[in-house]
Amino acid sequence: MRSGKNLLSVSMTFSQKNEADAIVITHGTDTQEETAYFLDLVVPSDKPVVLTGSMRPATAISADGPKNLYDAITVAINPKTKGRGVLVSFNEGIYDAREVMKMSTTKTNAFGSPNTGAVGQAYDGRVEYYLSSDREVNPKKPIVLKADTKLPRVDIVYMYADAPADQIDFLISKKVDGIVIAGVGNGNFNKAYMDAVKRAVAAGIVVCRASRAPSGRVVLHDEINDDELGTIVSDDLTPQKARVLLMLALTRTKDNKQLQEIFFTY
Repeated sequence: MRSGKNLLSVSMTFSQKNEADAIVITHGTDTQEETAYFLDLVVPSDKPVVLTGSMRPATAISADGPKNLYDAITVAINPKTKGRGVLVSFNEGIYDAREVMKMSTTKTNAFGSPNTGAVGQAYDGRVEYYLSSDREVNPKKPIVLKADTKLPRVDIVYMYADAPADQIDFLISKKVDGIVIAGVGNGNFNKAYMDAVKRAVAAGIVVCRASRAPSGRVVLHDEINDDELGTIVSDDLTPQKARVLLMLALTRTKDNKQLQEIFFTY
């Protein structure tokens, strides 16, 4: 994440100086879900952090930015928001940072959570919550980073019909720390990828199986024997979210069993 260093500085300042009761972050929509999840994993505070943005510029007819910002502030100052981890407020929906995903390239209702749905709604200056996440959220057990922590390099490789293994072999040559495979279906891939993954694992690279499908989960030891192959699975994280978690998890350990437990926890 190019903005990782700045985000880490924000999170450290937030917890140490104790200057705010809540924070609202305006953020570009293209990678908003990744930033939200990153912050959800590292911010050591139960104070609300809410991200929002807009799909239309201020010069457009029916610009959505002002309303989204108003709603995000409404969400952030609501007492019921405390302790819920980082949230995304968009188009009157409130989304858990772990579950949120950009679903449309241009529509104002661009965000959704395919697996769980919105956790709440912001409307008419009011906030209503309907769901809570059972996954680990801050401040229960944040992934602690120092300001000078250098995040490991983790890349995503996309699987498609008849895909060659060139990209995986290139990443092996670059000595990356981790690879997330955006596999087909239940995180599956072809023989070329299978052989390349074996080479990557032999080279000490952690390989995580995810899926290019927008919902569902990648099951451990299903169509692929992960113990035999030496891989871990993303559970129900998208490839981009799996990359964020793997980067952070690799600052703790390179042991596959421990890494898999982290993916089943956060």
